[in-house]
Amino acid sequence: MLRIRLAIALLAALALVGAACGGDDADTAGDQQPEAEATVTTQAGADDTSADVSDAVAVEDDVEAVAPDAPDDAGSSVDRPDAPPVDAEALLASAITTLDGRSVRGEANVELAPGFEFSTSFESDADGDLAVSLELPPGMDPEFPGGAEAEMRYVGGVVYVRPPATAESLTELGVDEAWYVAEPVPGADPMSDVMGSGGGVMCAFPQMLDAPPGDCDLLGETGAFLEAASEPEIVGREDVRGVEATRVRFQVSLLDLVGEALGMEPDDGETPEAGAFDDTASDPFAEGLDQIFGFLDAGFEVDAWIDDESLIRRLAFDLASMFAGLAGEDAGAQMPSSLVTLEFYDFDVDISVDAPPPEMIVDEALLAGDDYATSEESEPYDDDYS
Repeated sequence: MLRIRLAIALLAALALVGAACGGDDADTAGDQQPEAEATVTTQAGADDTSADVSDAVAVEDDVEAVAPDAPDDAGSSVDRPDAPPVDAEALLASAITTLDGRSVRGEANVELAPGFEFSTSFESDADGDLAVSLELPPGMDPEFPGGAEAEMRYVGGVVYVRPPATAESLTELGVDEAWYVAEPVPGADPMSDVMGSGGGVMCAFPQMLDAPPGDCDLLGETGAFLEAASEPEIVGREDVRGVEATRVRFQVSLLDLVGEALGMEPDDGETPEAGAFDDTASDPFAEGLDQIFGFLDAGFEVDAWIDDESLIRRLAFDLASMFAGLAGEDAGAQMPSSLVTLEFYDFDVDISVDAPPPEMIVDEALLAGDDYATSEESEPYDDDYS
């Protein structure tokens, strides 16, 4: 299921990249490289013809590291290896085994084009419940000239959303915070549901979601990248927020991810060198689907930073590298980088993500538009979710 959401999320994000790139002329889409900024999220990405991630990370690491709130081994009962594997493939395999049952904090950033980016922060408890917070920058929305905050929580299979709201609106509603229960829009089939949810690691960016997925497990989704890795190689040792980590670079095939998402596995249960779409696939329509999805047969680079305890500290890739592979070498050379970065810290600290208080949950309709009901006209939203 993780790979299903991952594959479709990348396809959805790819469409956003295409839209962002479409408005750029040749002057801005050529050799211009994004500059790393000391924002709430550190930026990085995978190398390709349109972005040099090594340079981005080198600049980024000059920024003063943010110290975690507590040691990453605080309160941990998870067994860890005595020494990190020296082989890239073994290191990825070891990292996959450390993802379950951990609390963690992190930050995420996606830069769809120069000057157009989204940043969020998140925290997840050991049960997998997640809170994602984002800030609306000052000046972006005339209704919130000084900026605003929003939050999304995934608790026990229920999605709670706190959209930006003015003080006047909250007063009219009679609450300090206004939340509503988000219902993912059902599609005509499971694939449509997944596409509409915008799942995968992109669920870290509520700004990009038409409708939220039923759950968002960022560590697990990150593990889907590691499981899909091919041709891994160790790049070197680097510092990530004050922690030494081994940087591993590998390839991910979008075509194979789609094949696995559609349940097309070879008869022997193992993925052959040709990938999921080949003559040995058990699905009789594999050859036809290969023709349909053949345009996705373009790998892209992903970088992962894994520390000496096999904990993943950073995942980075460039959406434009996928788009460049699909569009061709000439078109790809003119595309601005679209870096996606997730950083993880504060592993195993005491984190609890809870549902909002029932009195703070209102009907979603009351938060749509400017026609807010007064406290006399409405009661707090009462349902079985809280």
